[in-house]
Amino acid sequence: MPKSLKITDPIFEIPAHSSPIGIAFFPKDKYPKEFHDCFLVAGHGSWNRSIKSGYPVTKACIKNNKIVSYEPLITGFKEDQKTLARPVHFFLEDGSFYLSEDEPGTILHIIRAK
Repeated sequence: MPKSLKITDPIFEIPAHSSPIGIAFFPKDKYPKEFHDCFLVAGHGSWNRSIKSGYPVTKACIKNNKIVSYEPLITGFKEDQKTLARPVHFFLEDGSFYLSEDEPGTILHIIRAK
């Protein structure tokens, strides 16, 4: 490894086979206060395990450079061992967001209930 690089310990560890492949921070000017300093994590999930794991969209919040909460925001992308969707990435807009997923391959528009 080049001497100019320094590896630090992770600030948070995510369970194996969750495959967190997409993250997006909530813009403070477009989301309520409970979403400030928070971001979404797309749990793409496992594909080659006998018991599948992962698949949630998780909301993580940061305080003083530490993850202080990590909780599922949207679940239901698998039923028993059948995969219904595999979250990939987000586009955050005007208080709503778009979620791409690659099984069966759709873009979902997620709108907060009022």
